[in-house]
Amino acid sequence: MATHRPLSVWVARLVDDGTALGMINNGDKRADARHLELFDQGWQRYPATWNGTPVLALRSADDGRVAVELDEHGTPIVASPAAVGVIERVERTWPNVDEDLRALRGEQLPVRYWLLARLDAEGEPPDEVFALLPWELVDHAAAAISAALTPGSTIGDLVEMRHWFAPAVSGLTGPMEQLDHGLRTDAPEIARIGARTLLTNLRDVPLARIPEETRRRLATLVQLLGWAFDDDRELTEVVGRRLADATSATPPNVPALLVALVMEASFAGPEDDGPEPAPARLEFQTPADAFLGVNVRGRVIRRPTELVVSLTRFDTGPHRVSVEIDEPGAAPVLLEPDGRTLRARLPWDRTGLPARLIFRAVPA
Repeated sequence: MATHRPLSVWVARLVDDGTALGMINNGDKRADARHLELFDQGWQRYPATWNGTPVLALRSADDGRVAVELDEHGTPIVASPAAVGVIERVERTWPNVDEDLRALRGEQLPVRYWLLARLDAEGEPPDEVFALLPWELVDHAAAAISAALTPGSTIGDLVEMRHWFAPAVSGLTGPMEQLDHGLRTDAPEIARIGARTLLTNLRDVPLARIPEETRRRLATLVQLLGWAFDDDRELTEVVGRRLADATSATPPNVPALLVALVMEASFAGPEDDGPEPAPARLEFQTPADAFLGVNVRGRVIRRPTELVVSLTRFDTGPHRVSVEIDEPGAAPVLLEPDGRTLRARLPWDRTGLPARLIFRAVPA
């Protein structure tokens, strides 16, 4: 029998003949319903109703209990009986997608979001299924920002994109919202940071899950960013070529990368005769097991004219790894073996530390 588990992180028991709900996750809101042992076996998709509204739910084959799935506000997720049927069939072959999901286009957004989020986390769904997400929001946001960057035009209506696109691609909507905010509030530094982050992400992330129309909208925006921010002109040209590529996948010459936040500790300063500065810790923003290993640890020490970047407990496999400061024009430096450590020295003569470092896989 197929295993049917919640799609969302919150559930509540349906009580009082479908007119009320029990406590969220049996009283533990911090728990993730998708991983509760309760749902390991014996549950089936069920077209439940809550106060007369069809909702996404599971029913226990043992005792008939009904668990209703909830959105991030604790509200039952509305789903038609047809949608429940589609999801039930998808779960029969989970996480492989043999079902045509286009039937879910008319369903409310939480149903589509939570299905794709769990498919992305547990399988390798085909790129086209992510067309279920509301890409028109990105289109409208790109058009609004493009208007602000066009002489003689004013910025369009504010668009709230939220987290809806996380299953498809990371690093897209956050920088767009930052760029939008900077332009709306006449804060050029905020706008510049948002623009550069957006361009950097579009340079490096796979694009195959972004529909063609949205890529065209983004390409127009990228071109305008090149005119508005001279320092990023070269980057906009690279990104523009990527967006124009009909295949939209990551090109072979774009290496895999990881972004690491530099979590600063206390530093003694750049004086040669001062005490040894405490190392800053690296916190990887995406799972490092892609090419650094699951147990990798990283640190950074600032010296008078350089940053010393060190990795321990690494597993780089057959390739080498480079590191660079996340700034325009920064040159990558290969990490070299030093005993049980990989180490690189990056030119740096400023006080403080950079906010981020970028690690890239380099073919052996």
